[in-house]
Amino acid sequence: MKILNPTMSFAPEKGKLAPRIESLEGKTIGFLWNAYPGGDRLLKRAEEIVSAKYRLKGTTHYTKSYLGEPASKEILKRLASDCDVVFTSIGA
Repeated sequence: MKILNPTMSFAPEKGKLAPRIESLEGKTIGFLWNAYPGGDRLLKRAEEIVSAKYRLKGTTHYTKSYLGEPASKEILKRLASDCDVVFTSIGA
């Protein structure tokens, strides 16, 4: 069995991690749900927790049209241009 490290230290030539931000204070957070049942509840709870801890600039919410497909280019462009951080969820 091969165990992969999600920090990409196992294969840095494949890409780089995005730079980390210092804090969520004053940031806009995007929430992307892939439409799998339960994922929306998880993202809502994550928003509640983060909003209680930080003064956010704002939040945006998007839902993929189908859980088996990648998010549309339009959604990805909006998330990239409008958000400092994006939370995603698959549900359970």
